[in-house]
Amino acid sequence: MTFKVGESHVFLAGKFNGHDDGGCVFVGIVFNASAIYALLVVEGHISKLLLKTHFKSPWLRQLLWLSFPKQSPKVTSLAITFPRELPDVGYVTADFLLDDPVKASPSGARLINYTQTEDPAWVASLVTRPLVYSQYAAVEAWWLSLREGLRTVMFRHPFVCYPAAHGDNQAPADDAGNLVSVADGNVLSINSVDAGLSLTAGDRIGLENAGKFYLGRVTEASGGGTIRTVTVEPPPFDGVAQANAVVRFTRPGLVMRPVPGSWQAPRSNGRYSVSFQLRESP
Repeated sequence: MTFKVGESHVFLAGKFNGHDDGGCVFVGIVFNASAIYALLVVEGHISKLLLKTHFKSPWLRQLLWLSFPKQSPKVTSLAITFPRELPDVGYVTADFLLDDPVKASPSGARLINYTQTEDPAWVASLVTRPLVYSQYAAVEAWWLSLREGLRTVMFRHPFVCYPAAHGDNQAPADDAGNLVSVADGNVLSINSVDAGLSLTAGDRIGLENAGKFYLGRVTEASGGGTIRTVTVEPPPFDGVAQANAVVRFTRPGLVMRPVPGSWQAPRSNGRYSVSFQLRESP
């Protein structure tokens, strides 16, 4: 295998273990002043492979050719932990909708009974941008590690990261708040927030407590200084609606699981558009 490294691009050529782009997936290069490493996905694990420990300065100004050393390289694997973050490959669709099962049953005399039949849960439907094979293979390895829902994902919306008022001035939203109490099931009293924090209807916030995660939509917000009163939907469940829970305003996380059978990866013009669904699993 040979790598050609230019000023701003990395090219991959040759074979590894007899496969052109197979069992070992190349995902990038990391280098510093003394060494260059290749980042690989080997059997579902991210690994770092030492390529070269010195450079020849004339090539640094033009083009550097690197080859694997003759001896067997040492590969150090990084253990996978769950819940796993989403693959950072770019998404064209990231729908995030609340499934709130309510059944309406006519009961006569022009009356209708409404009953909530299940707890509400968020459902995410994602579609990646078109991926080359090595990118697709890395995403598929991620999906297979989840075992059709037996293992979990830490979902953070890839598009919506900050409250609407903090797209530019992000610092006030970066500081987490502290949950003081919950009234009427969904009215949160929060303190220890940045005085510059501004929340509006439609923003998302998260709660974290003892390994449990909640994500909700703001429907109303008020307060000043370091104190806010925020109404959210759906109401947070008991495991997170506890005093001293952490309140996140930036990229709040939610534990989800794959929806079995939702994985699809059609190929067109040599690229793969991967789609899958996740469902909240607190």
